[in-house]
Amino acid sequence: MLREVAFISDACTLPGYLVGSPGLYAALRFQYRPATMPERAAIVARQHEQPANEFAANAATVMAQKIVSWELPDDTTAAPPVSAASVLSLHAELFRQLYLILLGYEASAIDPAWPQEIADEVLRDRAEAAAQGRAPGDVGHERREKN
Repeated sequence: MLREVAFISDACTLPGYLVGSPGLYAALRFQYRPATMPERAAIVARQHEQPANEFAANAATVMAQKIVSWELPDDTTAAPPVSAASVLSLHAELFRQLYLILLGYEASAIDPAWPQEIADEVLRDRAEAAAQGRAPGDVGHERREKN
């Protein structure tokens, strides 16, 4: 079962997966600490106060702090260390998708290595979110708080 959390402690670590896009970027499998609401609010507030490049650099710094580990092959097939510089070097679409997951706006893609029960749980959250016009991350957080 996918670990469910209502309280995000400093030790809370969740699995994540982004599907690769052939010809653009490879899949990304990662472990992360989800952003808390104050962290999310702070980074979003900066979005409107800073030039785009400065915001991207600050977002990459926060993202690198949230990523515990990743499996991301580069040109040499070795995963580069997690750092703000390596996050900024991600393909722009991969950066965007990772940002949305780390800040709790979107759910992770279903990792083909996950057990079926976890995949089913993720699909339920997405279906409920779509039916309610909400973000999957919000639906998952609400469900976890009820349990």
